[in-house]
Amino acid sequence: MLLQASGIIKHYGVTPILEGVSLQIGERDRIGLVGVNGAGKSTFLKILAGELDSDQGSVSKPRELRIGYLAQNSGLDQRLTIQEVMNAAFGPPARTRTRFGAARSAHRGSGRASRRGPL
Repeated sequence: MLLQASGIIKHYGVTPILEGVSLQIGERDRIGLVGVNGAGKSTFLKILAGELDSDQGSVSKPRELRIGYLAQNSGLDQRLTIQEVMNAAFGPPARTRTRFGAARSAHRGSGRASRRGPL
């Protein structure tokens, strides 16, 4: 298991934001966090990333795991791809660097490079 959150509770004042939220993410899982405005998505991500304490509950992850997210009002540069924004914020992950390097090498000989294709 890559990440586990158990029984997360968070209130702002007397207003409950998260009540008993639990989650398990395996190493090969891909997830999306979806909900209406005010549902607590950003609060939950901040708790998972260690930027905000929960009122109750726990988050377990390997010590070397680094969690990052792009804040919803981060002022994204519309000229950049999401991958470029993420790389600027977090640095390219090792797997992405390897795949990008191979794609870049393959395109060098063709005289053209594509910034927006699959890596």
